[in-house]
Amino acid sequence: MNIEFTDNLEPTFGDHNGNPISLKEIHEIESIDHKPITMIAVTRKQFDESDLDRYRRYVINDLGYPRFYHSFWHDGDNVEFDILYAIPTDDRTIILEHLNKHNKINNGHSQIMGLVIHMNGDFEKVINE
Repeated sequence: MNIEFTDNLEPTFGDHNGNPISLKEIHEIESIDHKPITMIAVTRKQFDESDLDRYRRYVINDLGYPRFYHSFWHDGDNVEFDILYAIPTDDRTIILEHLNKHNKINNGHSQIMGLVIHMNGDFEKVINE
C-alpha cells in the first residue's frame, strides 16, 4: 500500500492483503443483520512492519478469527501499523473484555480503544478507561 503520511491523514484501513478498504466495507463483511461491529487492534505501538506477522498469526491461530485487517495511523510524529479483527457487537462490556485480552502479547499493556462501526461507515470510539 503506497500512502503518503501527513499530520492530517485520517486512519487508513486495509484488508488482509493490505488493499484499501473502507469502514463501510468492513461492516458489510463482518456485520450480522446490519448491526454495529467493533474493530479491536491486537498490536500496540508498532512503528514498523517487522513484527506484524506474529500479530497476524495470533489473530488467526490463537484467537480463532479467520480475517484480520490492517490500519495505519499517523500520530504527528510516527506511523503506527496495526493488525485488527472485528467482533459483531457494540456492547461496551464485551468490547472492554477484548481490549484487555491482548496484554500478554503487548508486554502487559491493554488496548486503548475499540472502534465501533455502523452500517453507513460512521464510527465512534470506545475508550478503555
